[in-house]
This record gives sequence, C-alpha cells and structure tokens, in this order.
Amino acid sequence: MTPNRVWEAEGPAGVEAVWLDDPDEDVEGIEATEPSSIEETVRVGWRVRLSDANGPHIFEQQAYIRERDAQIGWMRVMCSGAIPLTESYG
Repeated sequence: MTPNRVWEAEGPAGVEAVWLDDPDEDVEGIEATEPSSIEETVRVGWRVRLSDANGPHIFEQQAYIRERDAQIGWMRVMCSGAIPLTESYG
C-alpha cells in the first residue's frame, strides 16, 4: 500500500515500475531503520529524502517480508506518503 494506491507486482520489474515511476524526483538520501523479527516475518524500513518541483520532502516505508527459497516470497509495504520538509526538521 503506497499513497493513493494498493498494488501487486510480479518480480523485480513489476516493483520497479511502481516505485520508480517519477523521473522528476531526485533522491537525496536513504536511511535504514532498525529491522526486527516476529517469528518468520522480518520488518525492515527506510526513510527517503527527495526533491522535486514542489521542493524537498521525506517519506518512510515499512516492509514485512517472509523468505521462500532464499528469496523474498511474500512482502507487504506501507508508506507514510510524502511529507514536505521544513527548516526545523533535522
């Protein structure tokens, strides 16, 4: 689930088509958040800083992953949506 849509993708090409769909965005940084596990499910996350025509903004995503045959076999991702950055944000 990402802002304004729920989607399913098959394989890496399908994921790239959804995640990298805005060529006008400039990724300025990606920070990993602390992973954790609940039984066979792993939670990972990342915070992304971007700039586009509307200025700098940030979003965070959390993914829940289960492995199958040494690859990601199941994944759910939630996104905070883009949040405009202000000078007071560190």
